[in-house]
Amino acid sequence: MVTLTTHKKIPEIHRRDFLKFFSMGIASLIFKPVLELIPDNPGHLGRVTVPKLEIFESPTFHSNLIATAYRDDILIINSITINDKQPEANNIWYQISDSGFAQSANLQPVSNHLNPVILDIPATGALAEITVPFTDSYRGAGQHFAKAFRLYYETTHWVTNAIRDDLGKIWYRMVDDRWLYSYYAPAECMKFFKSGELSPISPRTPPEAKRIEVRLDEQLLIAYEWDMPVFMALVSTGRKLMNGHPTTPLGNHMIYYKRPNRHMLSGTPDDYDFDLPGVPWVSYFTRFGIAIHGTYWHNNFGQPISHGCVNLPPKAAMWIYRWSHPVVPHNEKEIIEDRGTKIEVVSTAYI
Repeated sequence: MVTLTTHKKIPEIHRRDFLKFFSMGIASLIFKPVLELIPDNPGHLGRVTVPKLEIFESPTFHSNLIATAYRDDILIINSITINDKQPEANNIWYQISDSGFAQSANLQPVSNHLNPVILDIPATGALAEITVPFTDSYRGAGQHFAKAFRLYYETTHWVTNAIRDDLGKIWYRMVDDRWLYSYYAPAECMKFFKSGELSPISPRTPPEAKRIEVRLDEQLLIAYEWDMPVFMALVSTGRKLMNGHPTTPLGNHMIYYKRPNRHMLSGTPDDYDFDLPGVPWVSYFTRFGIAIHGTYWHNNFGQPISHGCVNLPPKAAMWIYRWSHPVVPHNEKEIIEDRGTKIEVVSTAYI
């Protein structure tokens, strides 16, 4: 937990406001944490995803600036409200403890849960996710090794072994799916998925009856069985190109390649546009790498800000991953099949 650089204290928002927005479904944007690393915490948690996050006296950018938080600071979220927005940010605001309000786009909702250590890892490895706001990984089993990646909440990683260091601490070994070198993370910070947690959703529905619609104008994804909507979520699709066309390609597509995690990056080794290990629940629908996937580096759903992919909150991306075709067996790292779920990307602006 962090202490904000605060210039002024403001009164708390009334609980009735929180309950009003909870009834609207907006409170699903935050998750109830199990706080073992951060005890006696009465609220939800958010991780700052940008170099600097400003805290305002009221939920508007026009109010007084009263505090500043920094990347990977963990803040207490007491409630949410709907108010002021910027052109590239949503209009959801979080009350930060009793210190003010922060726009939600750059606060990742997180939990903080430690897990029992498992030593018996299958020979083929097993999928696990990070269950704390973040933890550092190393090139060997111990903090005296060089750092590898910082691993963030709800990122997914393929664990191949459990290693005990000289102090008796257990580390999980993983192999980066892009660079193919090993990295190690504290075992208690990761949870393995049981087979039932990854089982297909609606398996009795014929594959041809399932389809996905991505509405660019509304930044909305809708999953259908036959013509009945069964799932809906706000997304962040691609920004528009210089000619005004979207980077998320319009038209009819099909999921053909899925994997439960991917190290995504763009650019050159000297200047990466982004470098994102452990991107969860990836469902590719173009040969140019455009996919539906979970997102942990922003919370700005409802705004088109990606490089072309369809960003979803991790839990929503996991639902699509489990529901859509082709089906990835729980003990496999990927599947490629040219008979997947159809996706239509639409926009009234280009009809």
